[in-house]
Amino acid sequence: MDRHSKLPSKKNFLRAFSFNESLADKKSGATMKVQLHDMVLKNSVNSLESYLNTRRKSKLDGFDDCGNTPLYTAARFSRVESADMLLKAGADPNIVAENGFTPLHEAAENGCSSIVKLLVQNDDCILDAKDEHGNTPLMRAAYYDYTDIVKILWKAGADLNIQNNSGQTALIISLWEGSVSTAEFLIRSGCDLKLSDQSGHSPFYVSVHCELLPELKIAQLIIDSGYDVRHDAWWLSRAPYRSKLSTNEEFCQEIMDKIGSHKTPVKDGTYTYVKSRETLPE
Repeated sequence: MDRHSKLPSKKNFLRAFSFNESLADKKSGATMKVQLHDMVLKNSVNSLESYLNTRRKSKLDGFDDCGNTPLYTAARFSRVESADMLLKAGADPNIVAENGFTPLHEAAENGCSSIVKLLVQNDDCILDAKDEHGNTPLMRAAYYDYTDIVKILWKAGADLNIQNNSGQTALIISLWEGSVSTAEFLIRSGCDLKLSDQSGHSPFYVSVHCELLPELKIAQLIIDSGYDVRHDAWWLSRAPYRSKLSTNEEFCQEIMDKIGSHKTPVKDGTYTYVKSRETLPE
């Protein structure tokens, strides 16, 4: 499965927002639902405060024509004051939008740490909610290398080791996308380095194959963090030089020594590796 099939294109990616016509100013006939979304969109704090003081809680979670709640709209457009007021008024932080995102997903997607902080402080907010592809808010933040948001979610209790529908963890996602800062944080925070995706790719595999990671710094960090490369013995003993290991003979030899393989010359004058019989650790 193509690892990009579940995720939108990366980096320097500007989200194109369109304001639904139902949110535009209307001289008459506007419903309370549309008025509330419009106040949030414009971040009209005074009008929103007056509305929240006179309306029932049941009105807070109505959907606009795009299937979004007012709180989701606040998260999408980084309306921090409005988000704070809605949460204090009792808005539900876990209602899913049509795209499968909760407000926390959306805030993480947009890199809005202020709204992420507001949401995680709400006792009802589900930190590890999954979208339709199985991605959590922490995974979306890891994708864009929003390390500050990853830290906020982690401190709030988000699970670093959840796997999405493709078996990817936040670490594997960050590595494939070249999100170095986030990857380093996840590794140093004790995430499970043995978890592989559905293609059998471990974090170490990604660290030496991803073109967005030009050096072996992350691979070395994974080893230094206690990862046993014998878990990758199958591909390492067959094609180590099809990866960035070919750029560092000393490091490559260190890895091959760990899996019990040794160099054997072949007819064309190059070398191959032959693995000794050794069982994989439990």
